[in-house]
Amino acid sequence: MAVYNDFGVPQLPPEYLPDQEVQGEKKRLLSRALSQAGTLSNTVQPGQGSMLPNTLETLRGRAAGMYDRATQLMQQPLDYSGIQAFAKQRGQEGEQAMLNALAAQYAGEQFQPLQQQLMKTAANSNEPIKMGGGMITGAGQFIKDPEAAQDKEVALLLNQAKYYEQMAQTAETARERIEAQRNHDQTMEQLRVMGLGLQQQGLNIQQQGVDLRREMFNNKPEDHSKTWRAEDNLRGDFDKLTKDLRDELTATSKITQIVSATPPGKKPDAITQQSLVILLNKFLDPGSVVREGEFDRVVKAQGLEGRARNLADRILKGEPLDANTINQINGLAQMYSQAAAAKIQGIANNYAQIANRRKLDLGSVISDPRFRGGSAPGGNLVDFNSLPK
Repeated sequence: MAVYNDFGVPQLPPEYLPDQEVQGEKKRLLSRALSQAGTLSNTVQPGQGSMLPNTLETLRGRAAGMYDRATQLMQQPLDYSGIQAFAKQRGQEGEQAMLNALAAQYAGEQFQPLQQQLMKTAANSNEPIKMGGGMITGAGQFIKDPEAAQDKEVALLLNQAKYYEQMAQTAETARERIEAQRNHDQTMEQLRVMGLGLQQQGLNIQQQGVDLRREMFNNKPEDHSKTWRAEDNLRGDFDKLTKDLRDELTATSKITQIVSATPPGKKPDAITQQSLVILLNKFLDPGSVVREGEFDRVVKAQGLEGRARNLADRILKGEPLDANTINQINGLAQMYSQAAAAKIQGIANNYAQIANRRKLDLGSVISDPRFRGGSAPGGNLVDFNSLPK
């Protein structure tokens, strides 16, 4: 740290001056203090009262050089490219973390902690990096802090103004005082102009910050995690309630295809016989999920249980299937399928109302598009009175 004397001149340590210059100044001072007899005396010859004029000018020149160098360092722009590259890379990693969080949403509830951690990482990556002279955004853009830059430049200019003012007060000639005053006035004018410029620059940077925050808010991805979680929960409940019914519906559809592929008058193979017996046994089982409720009353009212038993006995005996028998089996299968579909549709209608009230995506709650329309697919139940006897 530099130390100044009462005249504003920096006091340098002895080692700052070259050894030859210090030794020379000692010899000149000693020769001026000695009398003609070679002894020390208080009598000084006229013209020998000013001490170290060359050294004083040298110190002033060096001080001016230091001020010039400090000014150049102040005006020299700093290199933020490395930090900007790091901020940009961190922003890209934040975007990747957000994509991973969206992917974790579809992986199930066990990945919810990972999703929250990834979303937190993505949010932290979008935070700007604060620097001494401003901040660097996640896109690598440097925004200068007007207050820090202003304080730094104002401090330097005030020191220069103080230096020139002290030079003006201690100048030995009128020309030096005029030059020092002119430099002081120029510095004060620079301060005034710079203050106006920095004020406008501060307003511009403040507006840039507002625009940047608005852009970051507008570009922020919408958080759908709560909505997706609610849809997943509803879909899981719906699938659990309709699992047995959907399995029955799928099995019955396959049996219909098998019996339709058997030519009339031909004996069905062993696989077809087993499949048909399973269907008829489900039809006869009063405890099955399809026989519950209204469908069970229809079966009993129309006497379909006896007909189904007769068909099962014929199949177990290995009798050929004529066209009338195939039509009856298809009728039973169609009736069974429509009953299962109607029960699934009733549950689907209830979950569709819940999804609409909560403004959820119906397709994400009911994955099978056949049950999103509000009516059971396949029309009404079959009237067995119209089937062949």
